[in-house]
Amino acid sequence: MTVARPALTFVVGVTGHRSARLKEEHKKRLQDQLSDVLGTIEDECRKQLELQPDLYAPTRPQMVLLSSLADGTDALAVEQCPESWTIAGLLPSPQDEYEHALKTTAPAGCGERAAGDFAKALRRCGGVTILPRPLLDDDKGLVRSRDVLLRQIDVLVAVWDGSPHVGLPGGTADTVEHATETGIPVIWIASDRPQPPWVISRVGDVERDTPMADAVSGPISDLVRQALAISKSPHREREPWHIKHHASEASDRLNDFLSESIPAIDKGKRQSWDRFLSELPENKFKSRLVDVLLPRCLATDALARRYGRRYRLAYVSVYLLSSLAVAVALSSFLLHDSSHEAIPASELCLVGIEFLIVASIVVIVWRGQRQRWHDRWLDYRALAEILRHLRFLSLVGQYEKSSYVEAAARPGAEWLLWYFRATMRELGLPSGNLGPEYQRKILSATVAAELEPQIRYHAANLRMHRVWEQVLHRSGNVCFALALALLLGFFVALSIGKLFTVWTGFLASAARWIAAATAFLPSLGAAVTGIRFTGEFEGAAERSARTGAQLDLLQETYDIALERLDFDLSAGVLFESARIMAADISGWTSLYSRKPLTLPG
Repeated sequence: MTVARPALTFVVGVTGHRSARLKEEHKKRLQDQLSDVLGTIEDECRKQLELQPDLYAPTRPQMVLLSSLADGTDALAVEQCPESWTIAGLLPSPQDEYEHALKTTAPAGCGERAAGDFAKALRRCGGVTILPRPLLDDDKGLVRSRDVLLRQIDVLVAVWDGSPHVGLPGGTADTVEHATETGIPVIWIASDRPQPPWVISRVGDVERDTPMADAVSGPISDLVRQALAISKSPHREREPWHIKHHASEASDRLNDFLSESIPAIDKGKRQSWDRFLSELPENKFKSRLVDVLLPRCLATDALARRYGRRYRLAYVSVYLLSSLAVAVALSSFLLHDSSHEAIPASELCLVGIEFLIVASIVVIVWRGQRQRWHDRWLDYRALAEILRHLRFLSLVGQYEKSSYVEAAARPGAEWLLWYFRATMRELGLPSGNLGPEYQRKILSATVAAELEPQIRYHAANLRMHRVWEQVLHRSGNVCFALALALLLGFFVALSIGKLFTVWTGFLASAARWIAAATAFLPSLGAAVTGIRFTGEFEGAAERSARTGAQLDLLQETYDIALERLDFDLSAGVLFESARIMAADISGWTSLYSRKPLTLPG
């Protein structure tokens, strides 16, 4: 059984003016352009699936339109959306309040029409996410809805007259401005003049004197390819600033990952998931977590453990075998008898043993480098951690395309972001009312199955790594101290023997053994020190202490969030939990990236 390939999922957000600002003379053009834009996006997604079948599950592309379902632009987009698409609704407030707001803010005599457009769009929805009422009576609901929308989407379609943002947070101009600032491509359809759709990257593009290319003639295909790409076009620094790394290309590493056979799953990890899932409300999204996220998270964790064990065993074996090779060479020195003219069989045997030891070291390192144990361990562990964070971030739509995920990706590891993003798209938004009772269950589940276990883990990890640091440090010191003591003792014995002409025979026979011991002990001490520095036990202890302390302090914020049950506070504390744990992974990957498996020397 291999790692699950994601279904190709592409999420399109829509924003635009309501009916009052859309003139009837432009309606037919807007309908046609919306239909063309959505159709072009779907065509390019199908083409990408045909070009890269090994990266995706063998299903048709999952096309999603995310809309607030208001009258005007949203209603037109839902109306022109192909039947093969899934329409997801995102309401900034409870449904009855939102419908009332649409009625009361429509022009006189148009309230019922606005409510009718909303009801018609609602019937086509595969699911509706309802954000809770803001605690303060302001426009925060629209701002929150805007932020949630932009976290989910790959591209924003905006039907807009190009007028600047003037005092309406969460409105069309404001949404376009925030999309361009965060790097989300915007397909602009002019609401007030006949021109083809444009792909814009900044708000100022709408004021261009020279027209841009028709979006459906190529720019849309380009942005879809870029959104689905494993990595952006590489920017190569000029010498001497370009740093070469030993890792293979991101596409090769992704293909290797998707071809991995899954080892045995850790029962403890599965029990942690069962405990988390048992606290969640029963709904369709919980089933998606079980079907989509759970198997990928457990499989990636199992792979990380497999390659972590191989890497650790390899570098420990290489250091100890190197020390053993020195011991075998010294044994030949001890057993050598100059009275024999022919080479004794024992010496031939020792040379053969030493050859096998050195050959074993070379084979271990060669195999580890060829199979990329080190790279795979770092990549899979980072991916397993950020996928696990999705189990609580996804429950409030708190997705981040790059902010903290990119920190965990090393050179060539952009595929981590690709797989994370593909899984995030496939999960989508939870349906239903994300109100206080829902938040209480999510926060309680996260505290019980994520926060508290992570605090215990870091406390245990801190103790364990400090113990190993002390044991290895002392063992290395003991080896060097013994060598020094033997040399000092033998020097004193030789001086006494020379001065008083005593112990002559004993000193002569002991000389070889002392020489061998004082050569072997430093080599063993160096091997232990090499294991200690490669393992970075002190650095791991410091990271666990820092991360554990931050998570411990965060418990107070969870207590406040559980008391207030404000959506913004709840989502914020969940993201802060993920950010702290991702920072730990980022530091870990940054440190161990510099410790590839190589020959000692």
